[in-house]
Amino acid sequence: MKKQVLTFVAIAFTLVTFAQKDEVKGAEKALKKQEYETAKSLIDKAAAMQIADAKMKDKVTFVKAKTYLALAEKAPKLDPNALLTAADAYASLKNNAKYKAEAVKALANVVNLLNNKAIGFYNAKNYAGASDNFLKIYNLGDKKDHAILFNAATTAALAKKDTALDLFLQLKKTGYTGEGEEYLAKDKTTGKEVGFATKKAMDLAVKTGSYVSPEVKKIPSKMPIIVQQIAFLYLNKGENEKAVAAFDEAIKLDPKNVNLLLNKIDLYNKMGKAAEAKAMTKKALTLDPKNYILYYNLGVTATKDGNNVDAEKYFKKVIEIKPDYINAYYGLQQIYIDGGNAINEKMSALGNSAADNKKYDALKAEKNALYAKAVTVLEKARTFDAKDMDIVRSLKNLYGTLGESEKFMKMKKILGE
Repeated sequence: MKKQVLTFVAIAFTLVTFAQKDEVKGAEKALKKQEYETAKSLIDKAAAMQIADAKMKDKVTFVKAKTYLALAEKAPKLDPNALLTAADAYASLKNNAKYKAEAVKALANVVNLLNNKAIGFYNAKNYAGASDNFLKIYNLGDKKDHAILFNAATTAALAKKDTALDLFLQLKKTGYTGEGEEYLAKDKTTGKEVGFATKKAMDLAVKTGSYVSPEVKKIPSKMPIIVQQIAFLYLNKGENEKAVAAFDEAIKLDPKNVNLLLNKIDLYNKMGKAAEAKAMTKKALTLDPKNYILYYNLGVTATKDGNNVDAEKYFKKVIEIKPDYINAYYGLQQIYIDGGNAINEKMSALGNSAADNKKYDALKAEKNALYAKAVTVLEKARTFDAKDMDIVRSLKNLYGTLGESEKFMKMKKILGE
């Protein structure tokens, strides 16, 4: 009985092997005839058959690699991921004695195609596709081309892929900076700037007379960008403390980068760390004293702290630097309205004595003066944005409170009331 079972298994194994060989031969013939759909179907069937000896497995993989590379080049609609499949198949044969030479040669072509595809995806804003292809190139190159890993990580972040953080952490671990030199010269015929691989190549091109204005440009380190991206990705994951640490590291690498400071200030604000945000804002202002956003942030912080004197000063500074920044007008008018409202509460608490009536009149004058200031601010804001209905609505209320009937009716008309 045991011998009969073994004989049956042997027969089954032989039949599967023959069937697999037939599928592979058929795929090769179809490929030569450029019958790509048939070739794909046959080689997929062969690859799905698990029982085969090592040599046959290698043969199947090799034909699969050729088939899918042909699909990628000649019939991409049959499989949008054909190039990635071909890349994996050829990569598995890099150390195979029989197929190594052809696999290595084909892989060079595959890498070039993957790069073109990645750039095409990027230009089309398909960042997920670009990242997948850049990452495949990186893995095919035995993870040595860290510039490609940078591209894969950057496009993964743009695509909001979950892999983005891991890719940037991996990139940081390699110590990649991207620093170097760029060799440029202008084509005399087109007037366009052209890049060269080496300074020697650039100098030779200039000597021919076809190129002019040679220039060597320094490529700055990308490490601050890498660390900053890590900070953002931690922030997106809600890991705020790790994000703060990453921003600290990025700022040490690039201490004069105001954008880094702005991002850390924003992070502190989101974390409710107002004191830290305020200190960082003042530090940033030493680097960029004309940055109106920094003054605006200080104004918002001062308002939250109830320090209207400083808040008014900061909002006015914003308007001085950038007269059309509407948010600063909103901040400033709110200070005056809140001040007027606070006085209104005092007025309501007074009695009917002669002394109280005198206080009432004085307080009313003070309140109306503050409301008038708010009107002046909003009227100025409206010169920059006449379509902002929030400004119109606020002006209507203030005109009504101040008894300016004509202006009140005008605002009502604009609002369609």
